[in-house]
Amino acid sequence: MGESIGRLRGSKRSQERAWLRFSVNRSAWPGAWTLTSLLIGAIALGDYPIGYFSGHLERSSGLFGGIALVAFLLAAWSYWRDQSELFNEARAKFAAVVWPPLKLSPPRSIGLPASYESLGFEVSASENGESGFWSASVSKVLFQKSLAGELRATVKIRAGIFAGRDELRRSAGAKMAILALKTDKVLRNDRKIRLCTDFPSLLSSGEVELQETDYLADRCTGSLSFQRIQKRAAALDNPEEARLVQLYDGVSFFLEDSSHRLTFRGYGDSENSNQVGVSTLAITRDGWLVLTDQLDAVVESAGRLAPSGSGSLDWSDLPEGAENTEFWSWLLKASTRELREELGIEPSMLSLWKRLRNRQKIRWMNSVSVESVLIGFAGFLHRGGKPDFFFLARLGCSINELRTRAIYGKEELRMSKRRAVVGNQPRLKAFKAAELRNIIERNRSPEDSFPLALGYKMLDEICVTCPREVEAFLLGEPVRTLGRTGSRATA
Repeated sequence: MGESIGRLRGSKRSQERAWLRFSVNRSAWPGAWTLTSLLIGAIALGDYPIGYFSGHLERSSGLFGGIALVAFLLAAWSYWRDQSELFNEARAKFAAVVWPPLKLSPPRSIGLPASYESLGFEVSASENGESGFWSASVSKVLFQKSLAGELRATVKIRAGIFAGRDELRRSAGAKMAILALKTDKVLRNDRKIRLCTDFPSLLSSGEVELQETDYLADRCTGSLSFQRIQKRAAALDNPEEARLVQLYDGVSFFLEDSSHRLTFRGYGDSENSNQVGVSTLAITRDGWLVLTDQLDAVVESAGRLAPSGSGSLDWSDLPEGAENTEFWSWLLKASTRELREELGIEPSMLSLWKRLRNRQKIRWMNSVSVESVLIGFAGFLHRGGKPDFFFLARLGCSINELRTRAIYGKEELRMSKRRAVVGNQPRLKAFKAAELRNIIERNRSPEDSFPLALGYKMLDEICVTCPREVEAFLLGEPVRTLGRTGSRATA
């Protein structure tokens, strides 16, 4: 399989075997001698019926045909034996990894670098043990500068592909992938984008460094935060006895001991994949806040409420020749793409058959505008500091249109269902900031995912500090934003 697994396809059995081969760094192709025997045997066997039907079959042909058949069967048996040994080796490797991992209690207090503290960043924790850092003052600044079109940053691409530590990737990472398959989780090893620049530096320098990574890199770095990964190995003095060897302590990839306090290392120094994520809170034209009810197939936040659109951005979201791309404008477009897909208003993600069968709905989807503005930034410490940018969006459709005309792709149907927020939620009538704050307060629930809980805090902050700008944005009044021209889908 090589270092990159790629997008896994096929049945669960074939995907599981692909992960098993990856864990021991072996290919599905037979060895050179086995492949040669298979080819010679196949050619000889093919020559026998040709000679028989053409009337040129000699007595010796039967002997050579028999030898070819034996060679073909021996080669096939050799390939089956090699693959069986491979799978047994991989399963033994997985069995040596202690699972489930030993969960560690997150420290009561995690420090942040001085550059973050100077911008007002502070750590916020949930009742579920999840934590992250965000800043109320930064949310206000990002919102105002986003509206004014004053945010500027240039993309720089770091060479190479970040994959994480190879042993963790091929043991714990591959094991988690197989466990996800067996529990019907949606897991694809897509190419992702890694953030390599700390947020304060991004604001001050106007440059951001990005690097290619993949989904598996997150599973074997950030997703293992506060979990001790160990494996059983034979003791040196007594091979029959097993000893525990630590593969990862759960904290050192992103935290360091500074003045007897664990402190976030920052994205420039982190050993995690730090995949760029986006979370958007969307409000319909008739004033309904739309959230996502995650199903059990989701790896993160299963069974909980999440923002209207959320997820990690794909490497394919970056334009060709991404070097020197304007970062904030690109981020806005990429977050809009993610939102449209998850709300079922992005026809380009549908199969040709679905588009032909639903032409009227496709025309409607193409007409729906999405206006977005930046409202904050956070790092999820329970996922190793994973960076997430937050947006507020105004949809050019009603909640009823969204419920009756949206069409979801296979993955979205499997992963989540969309609806207006639970309970007797009031809708925005006058589109006032005070109304929106009331909705946020009424909607807060223990079922909220951590990104949703932080999104509520950021939205509440800008409603308090910038009420007129929020109201103007929600009403669609002329407000200059980052390239905001009314994003529409592409068929």
